[in-house]
Amino acid sequence: MLVVFLYYVSVMGITGQKSADLNDLEKSVAFIKKHTNLPVVPGFGIKNSTDVNNICKIADGAVVGSSIIKIIEDNLNNKNKMLSEINKFSKDLKDGTKV
Repeated sequence: MLVVFLYYVSVMGITGQKSADLNDLEKSVAFIKKHTNLPVVPGFGIKNSTDVNNICKIADGAVVGSSIIKIIEDNLNNKNKMLSEINKFSKDLKDGTKV
């Protein structure tokens, strides 16, 4: 299945450093949605299930990357723990999509 969406970089700068400003994001997503029928999915500055929940109230989804990379980095010597932590974190993020 092909999924097409518009990825919106919600924070200027390096990923994982700042959090997305919800007021600015809401205005930007509304503006973008006036010009496209594609789902708008922000990324950058989205770190946890609370962020995902807040973003999903405004947009059509959320992209989380740096937080998962951090789990990998923290568990390079323990593959089982790494996979367990990623699984737990992913389930937590999924719960954040329930708005």
